[in-house]
Amino acid sequence: MGEKQPELNEEYIKMVENFANSDSDIVFGNNSLDHAVVIAKNMFKKANSDIEILSGTLDEMYFSQIEPSLKEVAERLKLKDEGVIKIITVQEEFPEKLKKKFENMNLEIGKDVFKYLPLLNPGKPEDVTHFYVIDGKRWRVEEPHGEIREGKVKAQVCFNDEHAGENFHKYFDDLWNHYSNENAV
Repeated sequence: MGEKQPELNEEYIKMVENFANSDSDIVFGNNSLDHAVVIAKNMFKKANSDIEILSGTLDEMYFSQIEPSLKEVAERLKLKDEGVIKIITVQEEFPEKLKKKFENMNLEIGKDVFKYLPLLNPGKPEDVTHFYVIDGKRWRVEEPHGEIREGKVKAQVCFNDEHAGENFHKYFDDLWNHYSNENAV
């Protein structure tokens, strides 16, 4: 990942923080991995119940950079005695390793907050739309893409859109229910 990423603009960071803090229903763009990290940090901070992630791989460039981490969010959801983090990956190279990681985190947390379903996309990665939806209203959806070059990835984002959030939730749920079997944690 030695490729140069676009510089992060301070105005963009402030805009994202303002949209997050005000639960804005404005849909806006995300054009880089750096933007994706800022968005995810703000969305994960606001998570109150469910997180559903459909991704190529979970450590897809930016998930490992997010604070609070998924584990920290899971611990917070456990304290509230609600919520689950469901993850579907479609290009994960070592899904058994990730599955074991989630099993261990569930043991450490003392509750089965993480649910994981590894799938294998036999087609092209650019044919899959990655997205996540949080609390049924916060979402980020990427344009389908192959390998990310120079840190550029395009997505649409909203912090408060229950209609689109419900559609993403339903799509995710349909995938989960259709493919869920002994592969899920």
